[in-house]
Formats: sequence, C-alpha cells, structure tokens
Amino acid sequence: MSFFFNPATSTTSITATGTTASTLPTTTTTTAAATAAKPVTRTYRDLERLLTKWQTDFDTKHRLSYENLSQSVRQRDVDLATYRETLQSVQRDINQMQLQQNHLQDELKLLDTHEKELEMNLQSLENDILQLPPLQQDIYSIQQQNMYLNQNLPLTFNERMKNFQLMEQLDSLVKCSTKDLQEIVDKMNEQDDDNDQEQDVTSTSQSTDPTLINEQNIKQLTKTLDSCFKMLAFVDTNVTDIENKVTQTTQRLLSS
Repeated sequence: MSFFFNPATSTTSITATGTTASTLPTTTTTTAAATAAKPVTRTYRDLERLLTKWQTDFDTKHRLSYENLSQSVRQRDVDLATYRETLQSVQRDINQMQLQQNHLQDELKLLDTHEKELEMNLQSLENDILQLPPLQQDIYSIQQQNMYLNQNLPLTFNERMKNFQLMEQLDSLVKCSTKDLQEIVDKMNEQDDDNDQEQDVTSTSQSTDPTLINEQNIKQLTKTLDSCFKMLAFVDTNVTDIENKVTQTTQRLLSS
C-alpha cells in the first residue's frame, strides 16, 4: 500500500497494488494535471529506518551522557574521599595541638607558681638585708657584724659549721695516714727487691749488714703504725662526738 499526495489539487487518491484505483474526477482537466505531477511517497520501511536511526542516536547520546555523568560522579566521590581524609588529618593535628597547648598551659601555671615563690623569697631576703647594719671596713664594725650574725642565726647553723670543720680535720688526717701507709708499702717492696738481688750476688760483694737494715725498717714501720693507731683513736673519738652533735642538731630542727 502506497500514499500519494498531489499538491496541485485537494484530492488524495489511495490505490492498492493489483487493483483498480477509484477516483473522484471532477473534470478531464484535473485528471490530466494529476497524472502529470510526481507524487512524494513514504513507505513503512523508510519510517522504520528513520525511527531506528532516531532511536540509535537517542540511545547513543543517552549512553554518552550517562557515562559522562557516571564518570563525573565517580570523580566527585574520589574528591570527597580525599577531602574527608584531609579533614580527618587536620582534625587529628588540631587535637594534638590542643593537647600540646594544654600541656604548655600546665607548665606555665607551674612556672607562675615557682615565680611567685621566688618573689616571696626574694622579698624576705631583701627585708633581711635591710635589717642588717651598714657595712664598714674597721675591725670594730666587723666584730659587731659577727656578733649580730651569731645572735640572729639559728643555733643549728653554728653546729653545722663546727661539724663541717671537724669533718675537714678528719679528712686531712685520713689522707696523711693513707700517704704514710703507701710509703711503707713502697719501702717494703723495695727491700724485697734488694734482698732478691743480694741472693744472686757472690758472698764477696756483701759488705753491708742486713740485720741493721731490717732494724731500721722495723723502727720506721713501728713509728708509722703508732701514728696511725693514734690517728684512728682520734677519728673514733671525733666521730662519736660528731654523731652526738648531728643527733642534737636533728632534734632541734624537728622541734623547731
């Protein structure tokens, strides 16, 4: 079946293939004009091909737009994930900085407390310095200052100074005794070496008396040991006195 369109007239004729066409002729003039014009025909195949082409173009454009949109969405997801990780890292850094800031604030508070304590101590020291008499260079003023210090200083301070002096004396005595003992040991070692050498020499070369040398060494050793025993007795006595004084000083500190 075909569609025919005649632009010259308003009459449309539909003919079937293999059948006679029924027309509505008005005059012989219009029939001749209709047969002379070329009709524009459109078959179902042409329409089907056009529809198929349009559908294909539409599907292609739809697929391309969908792919572009999907790619854009995936890129946005990647960007969002990156932004989220960046924000988490920044948040961790902020938390760490807050912890450090809190730690610094605690240290500043502690330093402020120490500073206040130092200021109080300095103020008390300044007040004590103002109460001291003026410094002078003559002997009388120095004696007055010593008397003032002895009167105002606590008794424990004087006891500590005495104990310190006794400990210095004991230390010097111990050093002297150690030095003497070292000398004795060195002399005894030298004497042993000399005796070994004398045994190797012939009897004609022995002109000195070994008994006299031994007596001298024994006398020297006896003197050194005597001084060491005296020093140890002195140390024992002084250590007992120092222990008693330290005990008294500790009791005074606890009572005060």
